[in-house]
Formats: sequence, C-alpha cells, structure tokens
Amino acid sequence: MIQDKSLDNILSTGSKLKIIRLFISRKNEFRASGRQVAKLINMTAPAAHAALKELENHGLLKRKIIGKQHIYGLDENSEMVKQVLKPMFQNEGSLIASEKNEKTFITSRQSIACIKKSCF
Repeated sequence: MIQDKSLDNILSTGSKLKIIRLFISRKNEFRASGRQVAKLINMTAPAAHAALKELENHGLLKRKIIGKQHIYGLDENSEMVKQVLKPMFQNEGSLIASEKNEKTFITSRQSIACIKKSCF
C-alpha cells in the first residue's frame, strides 16, 4: 500500500506539527516514549500516541519497543525529513530568533527615544 506523503497529510494537525518540531529541535538521536512526548508538548497521552503512529506510518518516525514502552525517534534516513522538514523547521527557528532580536532592538531604540524626550 502506498502512503500519501504530501505535506497536507503530514502536517494536517497541530499535534503532528508540535511533535515534528520537538524531534527536529532536539539533538540527533533524540528518543522519547509517547508519554514523554505528550508531557513535552502539553498534550494528552492518547492524542500524542495517535499522532506519533500517523507520523510513523508516513515514514517520518521510527519506533522501537523496549519492554512495554514504545520509543520514538526521527527517521534520519527519510528523504522527507532530510530534504523538507528539517530545513523547514530549522529555518523557522532562525526566523523566529531573528524577529525576536529585531523586536528587542526596536524596543531598545524606542526606550532610548523616550528617555531622551523625558530628560531633555
């Protein structure tokens, strides 16, 4: 059976977006159980497990069973992960950091302008 790997299906819910962001934002080889993922992204365990299973079915996550726990990690060999998702979310992080720095700079300039007005 061929899985539909379009971005529409992969990124169709906020929970899947949060999970992908979590795994990409961490160091390589980050692994976590479904419950750990749920806690890290403030989601219920059943909702996290459902999203993790979908992402695994899309070939974006790998699952390893250790005892009774299902441990998930990013599939570093997936072309979708390597060529699309990692660059996309890493660029997103850079843009957010850049915007924060710009806002801080603008706020600082505005504060200085207010100080100058009140002092002079």
